[in-house]
Amino acid sequence: VFHPYTLSNRIFALALAALLLAGALVHLTGYDRGLPLYESKDERNNIHEVYAQRGLTDAPLWKPGYPPGILYVNHAVQLIVERVTGKPATDCTCEIVHGLRLTGIVVNLTAIAGMAFVARWFGGNLAGLLVPALWLFNVNVLSEAQYAFPQIYEHLLFVAALGFAIRALTRRSMTFAVLSTVAGLAAVVFKYPQFPVLGLGVGVAVWQLWRLPAERGRWGGVLGVQVALILACAAWLWFGYDAGRLLDTAHEETNVLTSGGGLVQLVTPAVLWLRFTALTTQAALPPLLFLPLVTVGTAVLWRRMDTNRRLVMVALIGLVILHTLTLVVTLDGDNIGLRQNYTVSSYATLWAVVSLLAIVAQIRDASGRDTILRGGLALIAVGWLGMTVPRGIDYVIERRLPVTFAELPVWAGQLLPFTEDAAIAVSDNRPFIGEWSCYNGPHHPAPRYDPLVTYPLDQWIADGVAFVQMDGGILAELDAAGLTDDYLPNMTPIATFPA
Repeated sequence: VFHPYTLSNRIFALALAALLLAGALVHLTGYDRGLPLYESKDERNNIHEVYAQRGLTDAPLWKPGYPPGILYVNHAVQLIVERVTGKPATDCTCEIVHGLRLTGIVVNLTAIAGMAFVARWFGGNLAGLLVPALWLFNVNVLSEAQYAFPQIYEHLLFVAALGFAIRALTRRSMTFAVLSTVAGLAAVVFKYPQFPVLGLGVGVAVWQLWRLPAERGRWGGVLGVQVALILACAAWLWFGYDAGRLLDTAHEETNVLTSGGGLVQLVTPAVLWLRFTALTTQAALPPLLFLPLVTVGTAVLWRRMDTNRRLVMVALIGLVILHTLTLVVTLDGDNIGLRQNYTVSSYATLWAVVSLLAIVAQIRDASGRDTILRGGLALIAVGWLGMTVPRGIDYVIERRLPVTFAELPVWAGQLLPFTEDAAIAVSDNRPFIGEWSCYNGPHHPAPRYDPLVTYPLDQWIADGVAFVQMDGGILAELDAAGLTDDYLPNMTPIATFPA
């Protein structure tokens, strides 16, 4: 088994704590980006979904049957904020968003600590520190950990399921085999496509059942408990929580799956390449470097690992591939912006690091020069971090810049005629609408969402429209419709904001 360095548990824990502290400072810097308005529509939709479930508003449910995990977290944060502020949740949305984001950061740091110990088990102390360092400063992770998305919770539960499975495998612990399944089920509650994670705990039970004939009765009982838990959770989600209603909604992922479009993407090279590149960004490596690295490194590593590590490595690679393929068949091939869904494929980072260390260890066997090995490893680690950390720092610096649309309501409340008989046409609902943001200042009570070219200019004026929020897209629509000369001479620009 390859362990490049030897550090005491205490020294390793201190180094990891220092790393997590640095990561916490980075994650907390600018974490409130976009507030006091919503930066993400998913944050807004989840909050209003819980409002509707609690009967605080009469709005219809956003996505009936949506995975409830993030809604439960949202519900709990709303109750805590209500207790602390003494106000109803509908009057303290900003506090709720802050609470959700801070909770997500704590969850992410906890998951990264778990990744460190799993990486150490695989590849020694260097892997145990390099993996969390790469993950903490990855731009994608920094962006996803900022928002109240379910993927960061899936990531923690993925780490927990794998860690429990390793414990169950190496210590023959039946309790940890069941706990691995429980963690996997919790991941499914946050996102239904996470069901492959259940194979970790179940796989350990099956392996021990075959490997230990004298204990087949006990491990058979463990397998029975796991199957019962999976069936009970599936029944609750389908019948009790009504998850099947997603099939009747216009939910994007459901439509891609039921239409068969996702299956077509499995044989579409361009789409598969986009998904593969999205995966490799989690390891902070170019795709053309990632592929040969993990291929050669896995082959070398296989020869150096004991049976338990080989089993876990197969499960790890299988989960990364299965999860990536699941995303292919459930996400629109053009919508590569949903990078948060790749967060739970994070073990591509672990896979790449231990593969690289295995290759270096092979060189060590050939040369026998330990000093060269250590220097080479240090240079590789510094170089890898040198590609990752500056980009993460740059993202955090950019995240602290003022957000234009967050400044619009303040400006509008001072300069625009907010009267009860005026109307407004907007291209986005965030800047001017109080009930859909956590902005409590002046906002217009009667917005219009129709495209500007929907009606003639005279009709807009007759309806009382006073001002319009315009962008380049609206100007292009006017030009395409041949209405530029009709509209622009009748408009007075009030202010222009940078992109």
